[in-house]
Amino acid sequence: MTEETSLPPEPTLEAQEELERRSRLLQVMTISGIVVCTAFLLLMMLPFIGGWWPNYLIFSVLLCCCAVSAFLNQKGHLRPAGYLFLFALSLSILGVVLGGIFKSQLVGFVIYYFPLTVLAAGMILGSRATFGFATVNAVLIAILALVAYVVLPIDTDTYVAEVLAVAIPALILCYLMALVAWLYGNSLEGALLRVTEQSQQLQKANLE
Repeated sequence: MTEETSLPPEPTLEAQEELERRSRLLQVMTISGIVVCTAFLLLMMLPFIGGWWPNYLIFSVLLCCCAVSAFLNQKGHLRPAGYLFLFALSLSILGVVLGGIFKSQLVGFVIYYFPLTVLAAGMILGSRATFGFATVNAVLIAILALVAYVVLPIDTDTYVAEVLAVAIPALILCYLMALVAWLYGNSLEGALLRVTEQSQQLQKANLE
């Protein structure tokens, strides 16, 4: 007797096109990240601008992560490349805001960049990854709020007005972005599924 082995189903044409679209989008993001990081590093070297050494470290690490992510994406490893790029981007935002807290005693508007990583996660990794990245960013925002409470020499009213008034909207925006990306991803996946089913029905009818 011969044992029958079930092979995994081959991805449909629509699924392959979706993966290629995400790969191209990630490639655009990583190349843009390389260009932006390089530009920031060069600008910080100018004598009339100057730069703080942690910012050199942050943008140098982000530049390396973007380059590695672009390389992995070209080799066909979309998900590892996407996770590396997005985690590096979130940690870079964390580092920039921490630098603002320790140096200039400000939380800064950079904290509002966290929700953009959630939206990018939905565009690159799919709708299921959005709430995970929203939770990761929520933890990072909570860490920033805690550090600001310990470091900043301000009273309670000023802390609420200048720190929590920035951190809480950014946290809410993370989950709103996750919800939007999840709804968009589900509708797109549903449309692709319907198209695939119709294509299979047409193929079956043609065979009959």
